[in-house]
Amino acid sequence: MAARAKGGRRGAALDLAIWALALAAGLVALSLMARAVSPKDLVLRFAAPFHMLVLFAVSTVLLRRRGERWRALGVAWPASWPRTAGLVALGYVAGIAVNGLCVLVIFRALHLPRPDFTAIGELKGHPGAYLYWLTVALVSAGLGEELQFRGFVWSRLERLAGGGRAATAFALVGQAAVFSLGHVYQGLSGVIVSGGLGVVLGGVYLAGRRNLAACMILHGLIDSVSLTALFLIGTKALQAAPV
Repeated sequence: MAARAKGGRRGAALDLAIWALALAAGLVALSLMARAVSPKDLVLRFAAPFHMLVLFAVSTVLLRRRGERWRALGVAWPASWPRTAGLVALGYVAGIAVNGLCVLVIFRALHLPRPDFTAIGELKGHPGAYLYWLTVALVSAGLGEELQFRGFVWSRLERLAGGGRAATAFALVGQAAVFSLGHVYQGLSGVIVSGGLGVVLGGVYLAGRRNLAACMILHGLIDSVSLTALFLIGTKALQAAPV
């Protein structure tokens, strides 16, 4: 009865299809707007957080149709804050390792530049823009993206695969792949790095016993450090740095 109430594999596939349609429609709209609006960073500045809000609304409705709540996907107070802090620290070290592997090995092998952050505009010398994007990183990315990818998408992929260890592995890789596609505005390099970080965040989710707290904090920390580097060094300068 419980599996039937939640929709089983067929319900998971339908939920993913509806959610993916909302994601794709938003990405296409962002792309078209970026071509028509100048400066382009205005599109990402306002439309991207709105797109995340739409995805949250869609996924919430889909959850409620199955008789589920966000708490079941890991939105809860962690059982141990010291354990959560430890997971954040380990996840951050793993994230640095992934970034280093991409920059020093993969990008060089494929002759790729660094991820392109120019879509958010120049941050050096613009504290207002820096504080705005920092807020977006903490709320829209740190909270919103974790709810969507490590929460909603993971649960649907795992249910689609039928449960068990193989389904968990499928969900780990699958959510990271979908997560990476949401960063196409950073170019192929950004997609590769985001995919690797998606795996790291997924690993933290599992190690945290499927509680999203550590993932949210880690995601916000990673993005905050990256934005601070862009603010201190300069978006264009960092983009032009040799690999």
